[in-house]
Amino acid sequence: MATTTTQRSNHTKPQNDGLEAWVVVVIVISVIVLLCVLGAVAFFGVRKIKERRRNHGEYRPQLEENNARDLPVIQPPNIDGLI
Repeated sequence: MATTTTQRSNHTKPQNDGLEAWVVVVIVISVIVLLCVLGAVAFFGVRKIKERRRNHGEYRPQLEENNARDLPVIQPPNIDGLI
């Protein structure tokens, strides 16, 4: 009686169901950078809003005086014309 044996080959192609490592790294770094940018925009936006609310309705002549340098000088009227 002769017996025959068959050998099975376990050489199967490794399955790559997930993403490659570099793709995951790029996605993670992109998300971190995006969150940092959004955080910075939110931080400076909140600071600007607080500054506007703090200064709203207050008389600040220094702001007008700084811009007044660009205006032409108005000469006072003649004294004869006032009487």
